[in-house]
Amino acid sequence: MKREKVDYAYHLSCWESSGLKKLAYCKLAGISYQGFLYHQKRKLKESLPDDFVKIDYSGVLNSGIEFHYPDGRFFVFPVGCPVAVIKSVLS
Repeated sequence: MKREKVDYAYHLSCWESSGLKKLAYCKLAGISYQGFLYHQKRKLKESLPDDFVKIDYSGVLNSGIEFHYPDGRFFVFPVGCPVAVIKSVLS
């Protein structure tokens, strides 16, 4: 019996807009939870830059904008950080 190829990119996109937990989405969609996690991790890894550039904003308050990834990693951008810098780091 030949297995049908699953379009995980499609399912990742659907899951993000579904509001469901990952396991619940996978059960409803009839796809492998482990396969889903593998492709989500792979997609996240591909979207990250190979290296990071340190941005020095000394003298700025210690609060700012926080951007959190689903796997727990996050960025904190200080108050006054230019929007162009935030876009370039997150894109």
